[in-house]
Amino acid sequence: MINDQAPAAAPVHDDAPPVTGSAVGRIFVGLLLLAFAGVTGLFAPLLVMASDGCYEVTPA
Repeated sequence: MINDQAPAAAPVHDDAPPVTGSAVGRIFVGLLLLAFAGVTGLFAPLLVMASDGCYEVTPA
């Protein structure tokens, strides 16, 4: 019964600057990701088709 009550915690201050960046930076990164996805979507099928043989003979 010596320590019935926990000591009061020190108040926490949220003085740290935000780490999310500016709105312009977030928009730029989002557009960059969309552009990369678009280029990948356009050229990935061509790369897959280029590795495929055109005149393959199937065994009977």
